[in-house]
Amino acid sequence: MECSSRLRVRHAIVALSIALVGCGTDEPTTSPAPTSVGSTPSAAALRVGMLPQLAGTPYTEALRRGAEEAARELGVELRFDAPARPLPELQTAILDEWVGRGIDAVAVAPNDPFVLAPAFVRSTNRGVSMLSFDADASPTGSRRLRFVSPATETEVARLLVDSLIDATQGVGEVVIVTGAAEAPNRNAWTFRIQRLLESSHPKIRLLDTIITDENAERTREETESILRKRPDLAAVISLGETTLPVVARTVRDAGLRGKVFVSGVGLPSTVSEFVADGTIRSFVSWNPVDLGYLAVHAAKAAREGSLKSGPSTFGRLTAIQVTDDEIILGSPIRFGRDNAGPPPY
Repeated sequence: MECSSRLRVRHAIVALSIALVGCGTDEPTTSPAPTSVGSTPSAAALRVGMLPQLAGTPYTEALRRGAEEAARELGVELRFDAPARPLPELQTAILDEWVGRGIDAVAVAPNDPFVLAPAFVRSTNRGVSMLSFDADASPTGSRRLRFVSPATETEVARLLVDSLIDATQGVGEVVIVTGAAEAPNRNAWTFRIQRLLESSHPKIRLLDTIITDENAERTREETESILRKRPDLAAVISLGETTLPVVARTVRDAGLRGKVFVSGVGLPSTVSEFVADGTIRSFVSWNPVDLGYLAVHAAKAAREGSLKSGPSTFGRLTAIQVTDDEIILGSPIRFGRDNAGPPPY
């Protein structure tokens, strides 16, 4: 498969770009306004950190709202921050700083499951309770306690493939647009989409995966390029809430609405206009406010040793499935014209 080789070489490209981060640039490395909230926490209050993949996106802000809600409810002190670019080394720097300041529990959405693993281990050795959320860390290499998952990777991939087949009748060329090269959630969705198409839909040809590093201009340019090069392109699947609206706008501006099917993982609040005009027939999502809320509850429970396998309640969230390895928010939702929004996320 062409896209698998593209994903392998991207790791070296990301590593080279990381080496340039400290070379005289004034670009910020974290979000401009990290927060620390709680219900008037005392000096002895539990200190919980949440570290998403990228600052300044609607998805991250929705996570923040849920995390702050849980922190106030639980009376914990919350530290919330994210890197300005989706680079694991920038996440490592934030995490190391928190650990040096005496944080108790942290939930991290890794931009690379393996680069972040040593930082997880260092934190664990310092007594910090470490969880991954949204995107998983290496389960063995990181020694994380649980993965707080928005939905199973297989469910997300299956909904996307079902939407694709409905729109194309199982025939044509398809390209995947994704963000960070080593983001474990996006790579897992890509892998499962590949396998589902290979096993059940041989008339779909999956082209090279386009990696845009969550950059809107690069996403637009790469999408315009593939539309020019592949005049018979049947569909674009965008695996990320920052790239899906850019892909949809680019397809619409090219006059290909209704000809090139657009789908992916996104937020109702950012793509509702494209669903309304038919550029996006359907897409997959979940509630990131609930995910941020669940991650803070899970971090506190992990710290206190109260996580148990089976259906569990975390504040206002009930019947949350907990296993020895994962805490699953629920099933993904397939949105379309009938249920595209506007929800509060």
